[in-house]
Amino acid sequence: MKTITKTLLIFLSVLYFNLTYAQADFKTGFIVKNGGEKVACLIMEEDWKYNPTSFTYKLEDTNGVLTGTLSEFEAFGIESSFKYIKKENFLKEEAIDKPVFLNVLEEGDISIYEYRDKETKIYFYKESSKDEIRELIYRDYSNKKNGDFLTQSKYKSQLYKAFNSDNSYLNEVKTLKYKKNEILALVSDYNNGNSTIYSKYYNASEEKTKFYLKAGIGNTPLVINNSSIGEFIDFGNDTGFRIGAEFEYFLPVKSKQWSITISPMVKHQSVEKTTTTPLNVIEDKFTYTAFEMQFGSRYYFNSTEANSRFYANAGLLAEIPIQSELKFGDEETDVGIVNALNFYVGIGYQYKRFGAELKYIPNLRIITTNSEYSVEFETLAFQLTYNLF
Repeated sequence: MKTITKTLLIFLSVLYFNLTYAQADFKTGFIVKNGGEKVACLIMEEDWKYNPTSFTYKLEDTNGVLTGTLSEFEAFGIESSFKYIKKENFLKEEAIDKPVFLNVLEEGDISIYEYRDKETKIYFYKESSKDEIRELIYRDYSNKKNGDFLTQSKYKSQLYKAFNSDNSYLNEVKTLKYKKNEILALVSDYNNGNSTIYSKYYNASEEKTKFYLKAGIGNTPLVINNSSIGEFIDFGNDTGFRIGAEFEYFLPVKSKQWSITISPMVKHQSVEKTTTTPLNVIEDKFTYTAFEMQFGSRYYFNSTEANSRFYANAGLLAEIPIQSELKFGDEETDVGIVNALNFYVGIGYQYKRFGAELKYIPNLRIITTNSEYSVEFETLAFQLTYNLF
């Protein structure tokens, strides 16, 4: 069992730390050259926090890596994932005429775009009947002398006019905040209401967190050594149960492939061994119940839009004993069970709400170091999961 688990540990570690850190890979996409020619290519999907000024791509008939810039291209993207389009005059109203790549959030009867840098977050819109991409104007001024604030919310009237002054949207436009989710929700409703065929690159109600119920079994080879008398008891492989939950938070990166997890679990092991001697029958028993808190990171090998997803994860765990008992024959022994810290690695598969995962936890040191006893206590756990929310 030791050889198998060590081999599995090496395999899972290599799988996690190599495949997960290779996340910035090339995916099938497109570029649009100045003049409108669209070319299929491979685009490197990067986690841009702010709007990029360049991107990396490969042409399908070559192996070389190329860099695309604002001076060469009108647009680039990966279908159903992201798209950037060039705007020549960034803020025409303020005479800032530098070109920028705008992040396309939604394309339709009314299209919405976003620009972000370290200091600003600005939204733009375009009506399908017009060529110009215009800023959704919002300004927040303050008067330092008297402490007055002045807000210019022209974006409300801009959208209302783009909605053809439809009074059914009047109250919603009046209370609309200059926030991505709110703007997109309202524009999406308008596009849907007009039966517009449109492309959506951002989901206004996109999930950021998930909550899972988890239950499973853990296979543990259990050997207890007594160094003072040079004896050990090999209980063999014991299968205990595990039950708990998991909270998952998706990091704000492309395709929602990275997340962090917190998993509270309760585990229970109970094993007995009967040894028959010429003089008597000896029954040894070890029971162990503990609360386990896992803190980890997870990487999905495909995007969040897929119903079927494989992932790898790794992290740290803290284990707190709730109840334990060790008996050698009729003698109950106090072995000093203590809190333990360790790490884990694992792989898993998720299909819609249902999932399964395999997790390896190496040898836990659950006995005090000054004890004459030691326990070999490593676990290979199989768990089923259900996405409750």
